[in-house]
Amino acid sequence: MNTIKNILLVEDEVLTAMSLKMELEDTNLYSCLIASSGVEAERFCDNNSIDIIIMDVNLPGKINGIEALFKIRKKWNLPAVFMTGSSDDDVKKNIDLISRSRLLQKPVCITCLLKAIREIE
Repeated sequence: MNTIKNILLVEDEVLTAMSLKMELEDTNLYSCLIASSGVEAERFCDNNSIDIIIMDVNLPGKINGIEALFKIRKKWNLPAVFMTGSSDDDVKKNIDLISRSRLLQKPVCITCLLKAIREIE
């Protein structure tokens, strides 16, 4: 019997967040919470049992997705899948250096996302 894993989906685009949440939960493997900023993501991790983070790189507010993950990992060593619409090579290089993480280009297909989750778990 599979245990349902809790995913924190950090995405400021509401339609993208809701679509990914629905697709992930339809697998019956994941339950998703949605945060729309890095600060909110940190608060969610403080108050919920999170197993995996799916994080947009470019978030509104004072910190981006990469900075938010570093703050979260000071308390919890959670695996992360980053998403970006940017083709910036520096972003890719920075994420390649982060353990237990993957980077996916937006728009993210659910098959690619599920594969990336399996690779970092």
